[in-house]
Amino acid sequence: MAISFRVNYPIAIALLSFSASAAELETERFIINIESRCAEGEVSCNQMTYHGTSKATGNSIMLEGSSWHTLCADGDTP
Repeated sequence: MAISFRVNYPIAIALLSFSASAAELETERFIINIESRCAEGEVSCNQMTYHGTSKATGNSIMLEGSSWHTLCADGDTP
């Protein structure tokens, strides 16, 4: 199932790999929480949650999905 949404203002976010953890990013305009509900040590996670809240309006969005990863230049290291 594909989920799409429209944002009326640009947001730039760098996503990092998380294992059984959560992280918060606070910018001038947004508070963003990214949580992984996967076991520690898993390279890919199909249980990721993104929750973003606008500081200006208080509007928020919650998305669920999976992490992506690519291999390094050596073709072996994730």
